[in-house]
Amino acid sequence: MPDVTSKLDFLADLDLYKTERPFVFTPGQEFEEKLDTGEENLNTVQLEWADVLLKDIRGKEKYSLGDNGFEVAKNETRNLSLDFLENSAREDYARETEEFWTSYLNAEYTLCYNVKLRRNGYWDPSEPVDLVRRGWLEPPAKGIHDLTFEQAPVLIARKLAEHGMEEYLQPGYRYRVVNTWRPLLPVIEDNPLAFCDSRSVEPSDLVLADRIFPNDYYTLYFLKHNPKQQWHWLSEQTPRELVLMLMYDTKPGAARFCAHGSFQNPLASKDAPMRQSIETRSLVITKE
Repeated sequence: MPDVTSKLDFLADLDLYKTERPFVFTPGQEFEEKLDTGEENLNTVQLEWADVLLKDIRGKEKYSLGDNGFEVAKNETRNLSLDFLENSAREDYARETEEFWTSYLNAEYTLCYNVKLRRNGYWDPSEPVDLVRRGWLEPPAKGIHDLTFEQAPVLIARKLAEHGMEEYLQPGYRYRVVNTWRPLLPVIEDNPLAFCDSRSVEPSDLVLADRIFPNDYYTLYFLKHNPKQQWHWLSEQTPRELVLMLMYDTKPGAARFCAHGSFQNPLASKDAPMRQSIETRSLVITKE
């Protein structure tokens, strides 16, 4: 199995973060031409590279959401030929994701509340600009990150209230926030996904940060590098393989998160197509 060594971008271990919480302000399309998000007062998140060993999990069945914070599931999406920049296609994929989680975890209620497309590389300057469609497409995320213990309960309560499902806000239920990640290429080589075993992350590795928008904000964890962390990847992942990641779980003793991010694959061929992927975030409620 091809274990590889590559660089991941972690939060820098700055003295500043001992007294100030790092933050990044995201102005949105309405303000992006008026503000420079690279200015220090708008973005205090500083990243640094570290070499890590990523162990390939292909052919290994010992990893699970509950123990490690991740696992791989075989899953056929209904139509990979869809243009996922279209809102109707993303909505269909969200419903498909809800069906998957409901069956996979025997859920009482599932809500897929976010579908995100990512594509590596740069836009062609001659390409016609469609800001509505382009707004749904992002490059691979920078910085190893995860949902916070503080933000998850707020998120769960908000999403249930928005969808009139307050009936689930009572004892007797287990709440999980989960992600799926799928490449949209026959085989992904460029910028595949790296994910960390939850059991190998020390509390001191996690730094609470703020992501700020004009009308909202939320907290997230950035991860500092620790040589004890155990990193993994799935080699030659295809669209028929879903990487499942656990972001939050109310069950005592279960994994609580899965730090993750993209990495430069040293095994990628020189003419490998640029990464295209689709990921989801869902709330899953089961009986305790």
